[in-house]
Amino acid sequence: MHLPATVRWCPVTRTGILEAVSGDTGVAIVLYERDSLTSVPHVVIQPDAAAAAARPASSMVMRWVRLGSDTALAMYRSTRGTVRLRITAEAASGDVNARLQSTSGTDSLVVTGTFRNLPVATTAAGCT
Repeated sequence: MHLPATVRWCPVTRTGILEAVSGDTGVAIVLYERDSLTSVPHVVIQPDAAAAAARPASSMVMRWVRLGSDTALAMYRSTRGTVRLRITAEAASGDVNARLQSTSGTDSLVVTGTFRNLPVATTAAGCT
């Protein structure tokens, strides 16, 4: 997939949200930080474990329309992996290697990808 992406920094919750969406296809990575976005590896955890996780950490969800005899919206969430983040004054770049589990079955997949030079917008909107 090649998707347009954005990164939002939410100072109140100390989370960064990388979203890449086009139509029904999308990836979201939440970066759980101590104080600010940091250029360190972020362990990928299950989204429901975020509240108790040591920071920095991350979680990931992904969806797309699976076409075929059983056309459906396929949804997955992270179980483990690593997000490597590089923050500069201008942008966020990095890569991800994560295992995701289907939300409705036993299927799993490994996702690898990169993101480059995404401007980071600081905002309080959408930071819940």
